[in-house]
Amino acid sequence: MGLIRKTSAAGGGGGTIVGDLILRPAAWAGSLPDNYLRGGAILSQSTYADLFAQVGVLPDDLLAAPSAVAAAEANTWASVAYGNGVWIAVSNDGTNRVMRSTDDGASWSAVAAAEANSWNSVAYGNGVWIATSSSGTNRSMRSTDDGATWSAVATSENLAWNSVAYGNGVWIAVAQNGTNRVMRSTDDGASWSAVAATEANSWYSVAYGNGVWIATSITGTNRVMRSTDDGATWSAVAATEANSWYSVAYGNGVWIAVSNDGTNRVMRSTDDGASWSAVAAAEATSWYSVAYGAGLWIAVANTGTNRVMRSTNDGASWSAGLAAEANTWKAVAYGAGLWIAVANTGTNQVQRAELISYNSATSFYIPPTTSTDESFEYLVRVTA
Repeated sequence: MGLIRKTSAAGGGGGTIVGDLILRPAAWAGSLPDNYLRGGAILSQSTYADLFAQVGVLPDDLLAAPSAVAAAEANTWASVAYGNGVWIAVSNDGTNRVMRSTDDGASWSAVAAAEANSWNSVAYGNGVWIATSSSGTNRSMRSTDDGATWSAVATSENLAWNSVAYGNGVWIAVAQNGTNRVMRSTDDGASWSAVAATEANSWYSVAYGNGVWIATSITGTNRVMRSTDDGATWSAVAATEANSWYSVAYGNGVWIAVSNDGTNRVMRSTDDGASWSAVAAAEATSWYSVAYGAGLWIAVANTGTNRVMRSTNDGASWSAGLAAEANTWKAVAYGAGLWIAVANTGTNQVQRAELISYNSATSFYIPPTTSTDESFEYLVRVTA
């Protein structure tokens, strides 16, 4: 798009000329100068041939800028998941510790939890929603009506159950304390049986992919464990570093885990979790959750300048991205062309980003052009 060179402010309605961009007050957003468009547009290659010749196809810019969304209540939201057209999030506190969205995360409604527990994790599988907690009498709850109502279920032991997931007809949850720090259900979460973990670690995340279960921990000698028999038994695996591995996920033949400390805060496995390699994170901040969807890996953090990072090469490298707000982001998930993240704190405790989909043979995409000062916007010149 030519040389971008900042000039002195110009008066009148034209804004400030910045080479092939215009920087102008966002309050003027109702009208556009001739031959300019806002970023974030999908354009025809033939109609805007001159601009396409300079911009080209940007295959990595597949995610729209995240937007802030109000949560149902100002709770400590800890986990979010998608299933059967519905988004569900659970929290550690508050009056209603479940919230639900049926409009692709654009708005959320409060739902009563089965008990006033500290709900840490929620997941969907086989028509059932399951959540687990670290407090309360019954530390699991279950929904069979897309999260509209929930029933309490006793867990195998009253432990701090940090994560739950579904795969291959089995539900698995992991805990940070207790005698048997794994529990397993083969009846869609109606009942649970105790399973021994490999080590008495603080297990924080569990996931399924390609016939393998992987769990990661924030303490211990071997901070990964692996099961190839649907969670009935587990074997210890060494992590790349003795970091606090808070989240693990599978996608496109690759396992990724993220941590909130250490030198390399990402680790990656391409052999179904049997071994792991260290990867540098985009920033040395507190990464708490990672997920995969539609060719993208996304991780979120609760501190730092850029609290989102993304990978388009199966986790081999990561680039920083801005979050909708500088909140303590705790969990991220993908579903139906959308990325949703929830936060422990902040004004708007949900952020939402849509995937950009277009035919690269006939169209091209102009990424959003933004100003660090939200009172201004950039426009892109599309013709001479």
